[in-house]
Amino acid sequence: EASPLSREAFLREVSGHGTEYRPVWYEVDGPDGQTQQIADIIRSSRGAERIGVLFRTQRQLRGQSTRLKQAGVDHQVALTAWSYDFNDPRPVLTTFHSVKGLEFDWVILAGLDDDVWDQEAGDPKQRRLFFVGITRTKNRLYLISTKGRACSYLRENPADLLQKPTASSGATWAWAYEPSHDDED
Repeated sequence: EASPLSREAFLREVSGHGTEYRPVWYEVDGPDGQTQQIADIIRSSRGAERIGVLFRTQRQLRGQSTRLKQAGVDHQVALTAWSYDFNDPRPVLTTFHSVKGLEFDWVILAGLDDDVWDQEAGDPKQRRLFFVGITRTKNRLYLISTKGRACSYLRENPADLLQKPTASSGATWAWAYEPSHDDED
C-alpha cells in the first residue's frame, strides 16, 4: 500500500505553482450541499478566474452538471482535454483522467468521498490520479467531500495543511481566509 505524502511533499505539490493559500476543505451535506458549495466558489470568482471542477467519474460529473444548470451556474463540460475550449471563460467540469496537462487558476476537487475513492485506495495509480488533480491549480485548491465520508487521501493529511471553514450562516466565502505563511522566515 502506498504511504501518504509527507507534510513537505504535500505542500510542495500544492504550493509548487506559486499559490499562497492552503487548500480549503469543505465538508457538505450530500449532493445538494456540494452543488451549493461549487456554485458559491464559482460565483465568488466573479468570472475573473479560470476554474476547473474535477470529478473522479463521468457519472459524478454528469449529475453535478445537471444540478449546477438547475442552480443557474453556466459551465462547460469537457470529457477529454481536447474538448475544452480555452477561449471560453466559463468554468469547466471534467474528470481527473481528462485533466492531465491542463492548469487552472482555481481547482475544485468535488466528490472526494470514501465510496468513490477508497475502493482502490491501495492502488498507486489511484493515488497518482488524486495528486494529478491537486497539482492542476495555479492559485487556489478547493476540496469537497460529504460530511463523515471523506476519502482516505483527505483524512491522512495533517489538519494544519488544510483550511476547514465552518459556515455560520450557510454560505462560506473562501477569499475571507488568510493565506498560509508556512514559507515565510
